[in-house]
Formats: sequence, C-alpha cells, structure tokens
Amino acid sequence: MKKYELPTGQQIQAQAKAAADLTGNWWEEPRIQFLATSGARWDEHVPLTGTSFDLANRTVVIDGRHVTWPLALDAMIQRRVPEVGGGLMFPGQAPGVPASRESWRRRVFVPAGLAAGWPVTRRGNGRVALKWGIHIYRRCAAKYLVTKGAGLIDIARRFGHTTIACLETYVSDALGAAEDDPAGDDGANVGDDGDERDDG
Repeated sequence: MKKYELPTGQQIQAQAKAAADLTGNWWEEPRIQFLATSGARWDEHVPLTGTSFDLANRTVVIDGRHVTWPLALDAMIQRRVPEVGGGLMFPGQAPGVPASRESWRRRVFVPAGLAAGWPVTRRGNGRVALKWGIHIYRRCAAKYLVTKGAGLIDIARRFGHTTIACLETYVSDALGAAEDDPAGDDGANVGDDGDERDDG
C-alpha cells in the first residue's frame, strides 16, 4: 500500500451506509461523512450538540473554529439537529452517552469497514485487521479539501493546526491521492489501522 493510499469517496460512503445498517442508527452515516469531510478529530466531534450547528450557514463550531459541511451532507444534518436539540449529535450506544473511540471502533468502524469491503491486512498474530483506522477520516478530509481547491492556510485552520508544517503528512497524502483520483470524488478520503493515534 502506498503511503498516500486513501479510501475513495465511494468506500467512505459504503462504510457509512453499512454503519447505519449494522447499528440501526441512521445517524452513523452522517457521523462518518462528517468526520471524513470536516477534519474534526475524534475527540472534537464527540461533544458536538445540535446547538453547535448553524443550519442556515451550514457551519459548526469545532473547538472555536467555524467549519462548513458539504452540501451533500446537508439534508442529513438538517434532519439530525431537530432530533437531538441540545443533545449529542453523534452519541455512543445510548442517547446522551458520549461515544468512546475504542468502543465505536470495535462496534461500528471495523464491522462496517468489513461489510463495505475495505481492504484488510494480516497482523503478526494472524488476525485480520482493516488497513485503515479511524484517523483515516482526517486524511480523507484533507484530500476532500485539496480536491475542492482549499488553500493550505484554510486547511490548517480547519484542522486546528497553528502552522502549515503540521499539515505536511495530510497534504502530501492528499496530493498523492488526488493525482491518482484527479476527479476528487465527492465523498471523502484518509489511513492506518484502528491503533493509529491522532498526532495533530
């Protein structure tokens, strides 16, 4: 696998639909689409409530940053906000309970990735694992933004980075992936196994 090999927009969408189907929670689909296009870190999306979202301007406040979501995601966000009011947009297993990264990875991310046909790898212990982990969504968001023409300063702000240098890995992955997929499918794209930790 090339360093910058990222899921395609279709692979992200397939995983998002599988997550909703497997859990019976329709809002798992917009959670994944949101993570794969917003640049939000896992811990930044967990506390978002319906009141964090400005439906009229298609923006959400993430750790003090105003971030827009894609028009393709708007109908799902517009549906979800009134459902939750001031409650959590993307809770864990029960309404009002924050989502745990590890629990969600085991319960939703991995099964939905497998159901969507995401590539797998064998670990040293013989176990099968997805090639990509939750952090892939940040890399997908970088690709999405690069293919939509966003500048480096805008991407750095959206990702919550104080310098452009922090974006080096994300942008180099995104540029390489964009060269392989010049149309920049309108989903999202990013990677490693679920053990990858967010470094920025």
